[in-house]
Amino acid sequence: VVPTFPKEDTACRSLSTVKARGGNAANTAVVLSNLLQHQGGASAFQVEWVGLVPSVHEPDSAFALGALRAEHVGISHAEAAGGSAGQPTAYILVSAATGSRTIVSTRNGLGELSCSHFEAVLGRAAEHICWCHLECRVMPTALHMAQAFVSRRSDAIGARARLSLEVEKPAMRPAELLPLLVLCDAVFFSREFLEQNASE
Repeated sequence: VVPTFPKEDTACRSLSTVKARGGNAANTAVVLSNLLQHQGGASAFQVEWVGLVPSVHEPDSAFALGALRAEHVGISHAEAAGGSAGQPTAYILVSAATGSRTIVSTRNGLGELSCSHFEAVLGRAAEHICWCHLECRVMPTALHMAQAFVSRRSDAIGARARLSLEVEKPAMRPAELLPLLVLCDAVFFSREFLEQNASE
C-alpha cells in the first residue's frame, strides 16, 4: 500500500506490505475449502489444487503450497516443471488515496499445466471427484482438459460430477471458446472479458 500512486522515475515508501499466495485457481480452492470448513463438510470432501510449479522445493513455490496446505487444500497433485523457471509472481500497488490497484505480473518462464498430467490425475482420483473447476488460460489446452473430464464422467468419474470454468482474459474470442463452454455446467466470466466482448 502506497500513499498515492508513484510518479514515473521517483521513489516512495510504502505504508504496508504483505506477501501472500495468489492465483485464480488457488484462490477458488481456498474459498471452497473455507466454505466446507464452515459447513462442517471437510471430513466428507477434500479440495485439491492441481497446477504447475517450478519445484515443490523452490522457495516461492514452497511458500505458496504451504499457504494452500494451511487452508486445508490438498497439493499432492501438483506438477513440477523442473528447469530454470521461477514461480509466477505479481506485485500489486494499492493507492491509499484512491483505492486503485495496479498489478505487475510475470510468469517467470513457467509454462502451463500439461494435459497429460491433468489426465493422469483424473485417472488416479476419478472415483473421488464430484466437481472440477478449470481456469481457462490457454486454448486449446483448457478444451482438451474439459474433454478429458467429460469423457471420464460417463464411467469412472460419475455422471453427477460437475465441471465449471473461469474465463478471465479479455483477449480470448467468444467464438473460439464455444466448444469449451458447451461442455461446462457453469462458467464464470470476468468483468474485463464481458466489457471487451460485449458486442459479441
